[in-house]
Amino acid sequence: MCEVVDTLGIAQPTASKALNALKAAGLVRDRRDANWIYYRLNESMPMWIEAIVHATVEQLARSKTYLADEKRFRKSKARSVKVC
Repeated sequence: MCEVVDTLGIAQPTASKALNALKAAGLVRDRRDANWIYYRLNESMPMWIEAIVHATVEQLARSKTYLADEKRFRKSKARSVKVC
């Protein structure tokens, strides 16, 4: 959650609602570790949903906004982890 909030420059409630919607749709799974929640793609989603996700990402990859966000995420991962 912290990476999403920090990298995209959005409010924590906005990120939380979006990630909860993705979880409710079965697109992501979460893992809780004390006060932290870690999200990842749901590896057991049906193949037809996976195909839609991949097609969407392919289309988004042409967007300047997506490319800028991806670049910021890569830089964020290269930095040491900071506490929110």
